[in-house]
Amino acid sequence: MTFTDSIKKILLASILFLFLSCRKEQLLKMDGKWNFSLTENDYINGVIINSSVENGSMVFNEGGTGLVNANSSSSSMTWSKSKDSVKLWIQQGNNIFFKIIEDKKKYQKWQSLAYYNSNPNKWDDITIILTRN
Repeated sequence: MTFTDSIKKILLASILFLFLSCRKEQLLKMDGKWNFSLTENDYINGVIINSSVENGSMVFNEGGTGLVNANSSSSSMTWSKSKDSVKLWIQQGNNIFFKIIEDKKKYQKWQSLAYYNSNPNKWDDITIILTRN
């Protein structure tokens, strides 16, 4: 093996290591405690009929479980994250699918639109901003 071949192997191994390290960071960066601000706007025929804001914290565990703390109460949750979406199931609730609008190490912005089967002119727009120190 020549010196050049050795350098090529070391360079290739280094690039592979960096790629895998970055990939792991991307998959696991939700783990831990995040503060959140949730804004929900309810619409009928394109007009806001109700608006609310809720603040709290979420703890995302590596295994896809977690905890939501808001309004002096806690609820368990399960979660999953793909490249461009997040699915949350909060204790005794429904699955909520969010589109990831921004995905940074210490800042996340998600959005979900929920339409009502009973009234196709009614929908909820939910935006969550998550931050961590």
